[in-house]
Amino acid sequence: MVLLIMMGAGWTAAGTPMQGDQALFLVGAKQLSEGDVLYRDFWDVTNPGIYLFYSLAGKCFGFTEDGVHLGEWFYWLAFVSVVCEVIRREYQLRSWPIAPAFLIGVLYYFPSCSDASQLTKVEGLVAFPLFLAIWFASRMSPRIAFLAGLAGGFVILFKFLFGVCLAVGWGYLLLVQCRRNGFRSAFGSLLAIIGGVGMILGLLAVYFLQHNAFEIAQETIFRDPPKMLAEVTLAPFDRMVKLVRWGLELFTPIFVVAVFGSWLILRSRHDAFVVAYGLVIASSFAVILVQRWSWWTYHILLISTPSCVLVAYVLPHIRIVYLNTIPRFDRIVISLCSLGLFLPVIGHGARAYRPLLSENFGLTANDRSHAKTAVGNHYPETKTIADWLIRENAEPGPIYVCGDPLIYLWSGRRQAVPIHGWSMELYHAGTRLKLQRQLREALPPYIYVSRARHGYDELVANKYPDLQQLLETHYIVVPVGKYGSWYKRRIHP
Repeated sequence: MVLLIMMGAGWTAAGTPMQGDQALFLVGAKQLSEGDVLYRDFWDVTNPGIYLFYSLAGKCFGFTEDGVHLGEWFYWLAFVSVVCEVIRREYQLRSWPIAPAFLIGVLYYFPSCSDASQLTKVEGLVAFPLFLAIWFASRMSPRIAFLAGLAGGFVILFKFLFGVCLAVGWGYLLLVQCRRNGFRSAFGSLLAIIGGVGMILGLLAVYFLQHNAFEIAQETIFRDPPKMLAEVTLAPFDRMVKLVRWGLELFTPIFVVAVFGSWLILRSRHDAFVVAYGLVIASSFAVILVQRWSWWTYHILLISTPSCVLVAYVLPHIRIVYLNTIPRFDRIVISLCSLGLFLPVIGHGARAYRPLLSENFGLTANDRSHAKTAVGNHYPETKTIADWLIRENAEPGPIYVCGDPLIYLWSGRRQAVPIHGWSMELYHAGTRLKLQRQLREALPPYIYVSRARHGYDELVANKYPDLQQLLETHYIVVPVGKYGSWYKRRIHP
């Protein structure tokens, strides 16, 4: 049953198109699989965890959208299975509960697939290792704590800022362990956790050292973000309002049940995991708040997915303490009425399924491609832009895109220089100079500059004067409708 529910939920991803961020991660992962080194040959300010995920999914199932979506489905299936097994052991159940498949699988896929910007993002993917890091630590055994450290290391690989959530949860658990088992036991667990985290980060350091990229990795991860934050325009407050509204619309029942169920458990016994995990969820909101340059709606996944896990964990206790005292017929009525609380999620799921239903349910690769094209104007735009290279019998070689990296995927071209052109508005002065120097040295045969809603043409003119001069002196402009312009090199290097 769990498998069937996950298949039904995850199939919505088959018709969900990739957008800028996901396309960038896939482009980067593909180039890394071909021998490039992160930050040295393919540069992005994002921490390496997401590229590790896309690389593993690509190597297992292909560096395509279908391959990444399939890899993510197996990832979420493993996540749900682990939570099911934890709950079965905790409550001594005879079989796996099906609630985690609904709460973690459906409540991730349905909203995320109805808004393509949220699928396969760091904030959602990190929930699995974050759960493991807190669950293993809550066992209060130095041996198992090492596993918590390993899981925590992967959390940090996704984003170093998430270490704040780990520190809060681990700190509470170590304090409880110190009171229960003494300082020596807690200190042993602390050393084990540090050892696990250190092993993951050590392997990352070895990777960069072996490829002569340790210095640039250190600069990218630790020095560039503060410089970017000092120059970037902060996100408007209404974006935070939209984030909160999106979260409340979809997950208010989850938040309420998580609080109510946690209160019921803690009233009957002290469950260190429930408290620690609740603290992690609370601190996650603080982590969202400090990211003032973004505040995108997908950030709510950092709170909502762990909340879904917490609800799955406390639900058997609610049933034992509260629902079992109610007559069976009344329980059925309550369960059916409770579905009404999730009508927004069901609606988003219907919206995600609609393109697949119109395209033979996405049974073939061609059907899935048509389904993705039917979702808004995004795919047709980027395909039109990429098709220009094919229609013009364009000169071969790497290209550069100041805009959506999906153009690389459509055109089958590599990125010409290490620094990508998807987040040019965030780059600080030093990165802007590096990018302009790289393009002048590489002089790719084609450069695309997006217009329309992204406005990279104005950005280039205002903040990248050397690039603007390069385009004016070394390239011929070829407009591609309202979307932007290709610049064709007229002076060979």
